[in-house]
Amino acid sequence: MPGPTPRVLIVDDEPNMVGVLARLFRSTGWEVDARHCGDAALEAVAGCRPDVLLLDCRMPGLSGPEVCAALQARGERIPVLLMSGLPGLDRYAATPGVVALLRKPIDWPVLRRTAEEAVAGRLTAQRAGPPEDGTPPDQA
Repeated sequence: MPGPTPRVLIVDDEPNMVGVLARLFRSTGWEVDARHCGDAALEAVAGCRPDVLLLDCRMPGLSGPEVCAALQARGERIPVLLMSGLPGLDRYAATPGVVALLRKPIDWPVLRRTAEEAVAGRLTAQRAGPPEDGTPPDQA
């Protein structure tokens, strides 16, 4: 991506998932910060100032939607890509801050394109796309 280096905050309670996603983003020039729970994500946001937040839906402690609500309450307007391997992800489409829903296992080209579009401001919460197939919102 031309311009400033984009920064992603990856939050997932599965260390292997975080490691793989972090390596993929770094390999394409992104700055990466990673956390393993929602509480840590809330603490990290102020320090790392991410351009996009890749957030697991269900984690011990604060869930992904609870993190989104807390960020909104603090006035943070970070685009969120909410991901899950469990059924029913579509019920989170109206979660404040969520611009895309992604089904695990994550398709890297789809994730990368969706993250780039979120950083560029081309995705909004009203355009959250189909969750079950991981298709980016503007491709649905």
